[in-house]
Amino acid sequence: MELFSIGPLEILLILLLALALFGPKDIVRNARSAGRFLSRLYKSEGWRTMLEASSALRNLPNRLAREAELEELASVRKQLQETAKQTVEEPESPQAGGMAAWTPDAGKPPPPPDGTSPS
Repeated sequence: MELFSIGPLEILLILLLALALFGPKDIVRNARSAGRFLSRLYKSEGWRTMLEASSALRNLPNRLAREAELEELASVRKQLQETAKQTVEEPESPQAGGMAAWTPDAGKPPPPPDGTSPS
């Protein structure tokens, strides 16, 4: 378990140092004073401002990437609309001969319906 990125051994070391520095009688008073200070700090407007700024800085790369992607998508959309507009205004002309280019007997007339071959 970690509290404020401090492991259990670090917490034990801090408690031992505090006990050695302040003594057993004053440690309770100093701990209470530190708790009140932290409570006032967390409730202060400056702390909230710092948290908001920190959050904004953490989210800045993601926000910039989203905005860049939206701009890119808008430009692609505009290009597609222009292409669609050009296609509607100027339809492609069919190839000369239509399907004749794809059929093997393109130059020959169709056979007569009676089954005889033309001579």
